[in-house]
Amino acid sequence: MSIKQLMINSNINAFAADLLFESFLKSPIADAVFERAEPLNFAYPINRSDTPKWAGAQVTIMPIKRNPPDTTSLADITRIAEDTKFEECLSEKEPLTHRDSRQRVILDWANSTFGTATASNTEERIRRLIEEALELAQAVGLEKRAVQSLTDYVYSRPVGNVKQEIGQVGVALLGLAEYLDMSAEQEELNETLRILAKDPAHFQARQDAKADAGIGLKSTTD
Repeated sequence: MSIKQLMINSNINAFAADLLFESFLKSPIADAVFERAEPLNFAYPINRSDTPKWAGAQVTIMPIKRNPPDTTSLADITRIAEDTKFEECLSEKEPLTHRDSRQRVILDWANSTFGTATASNTEERIRRLIEEALELAQAVGLEKRAVQSLTDYVYSRPVGNVKQEIGQVGVALLGLAEYLDMSAEQEELNETLRILAKDPAHFQARQDAKADAGIGLKSTTD
């Protein structure tokens, strides 16, 4: 398994790491660090409400020379990283690449961000699902009157089975994603990583605005 995949599996934003390391390697600092044959060590401060336990992170970074040029393989880099016991450090994390794991991570995040009374509420979960489905419908150009007609049609029919309806929501999304030439799996993972990387205060403010508009519950975190 590649280091990037290990990072993704462990809730670490590998795409942000790409940007950091690419900018480092393009900078004159990379040459200077390599010439002195000693890694660059520094503390990077972080001040976020969702990481109250931590003040920052200690970073050690060293450019890897192609030896000879253009022949360093992914296997070589993976071997170097494995020598640092990186995989061992991450092995206890729940992999985000597994959808069952991802849904547990998302509900845990929602409970932590909005409070269990708000996040673990059936009506609230359904409201948020409908909101996202409507935003998707709007994004692809479906008219409001079509949504209203569909609502009237569905509520005129017998009530369905919750498990089956969840499956049908997933199947319908897969069909739409394939038609639009997108990966539902990848977009879901990207969005998971995006929200986990943001300050919870951002989402709490949005949730409270929805509550003020009468379309959601207030955040109930202390």
